[in-house]
Amino acid sequence: MKFLKYILLLPVAVLAFYSEAISAYLIDLGWSWTMSKWWIYILLWILPIYYIVDMRRRQQRKERFVLPVLSFVLSTTMAAFHFVEYPIYDGDIAGAGVVMQEESTIDGFEEGLLMISIPGCPYCFEATTTLKKLKERTPDLAIRQVVLSDRISDMELYKEVAEGKYEVDTTSAYSFYRTITSSYPTFVLVKDGKMQKQWRNSAFGVVAKDEIEGLVE
Repeated sequence: MKFLKYILLLPVAVLAFYSEAISAYLIDLGWSWTMSKWWIYILLWILPIYYIVDMRRRQQRKERFVLPVLSFVLSTTMAAFHFVEYPIYDGDIAGAGVVMQEESTIDGFEEGLLMISIPGCPYCFEATTTLKKLKERTPDLAIRQVVLSDRISDMELYKEVAEGKYEVDTTSAYSFYRTITSSYPTFVLVKDGKMQKQWRNSAFGVVAKDEIEGLVE
């Protein structure tokens, strides 16, 4: 039994190296975005803390603690690796959205989530995965992606990725949208046809996603 605490390094290694797949699985099970991300961080750092306590106890009893030291180093390395690979952004800690001072009107879109994007933007294409997952989890959530372009070909690329799960449109109203943001993609909460809150890409973390889904529920 005394070796059980060292065997725990195995599941910790699985968490560290497969956390993205595990989080995605939990999201599919209906867990909140926040819990599916944060519980892995919590579990990964509990074990190093435990080994610190164990080393302290052994030191007080004047026992050898080589194995706890090695276990601490390994568990801390895995936790640090996970943090580097999957960093925590502002939007994963608190609501990092910005309330819009001027509630601009969006024609033809009364309520839901709007994503402002530009052609050929890798971060915009990456964000389409989030939009599809939000729509899958919350079917009643209206989602629109607007592409700042007047070329149909630019819209078609995004439409293909969207797979018909949400609306994709182009717009030639560049000046209007560029008064709202110069960072792409930008996510905007729309209520009663007016833009009320926006998030930069790095700010649109798990807290914002839970907030958006909560508005529909």
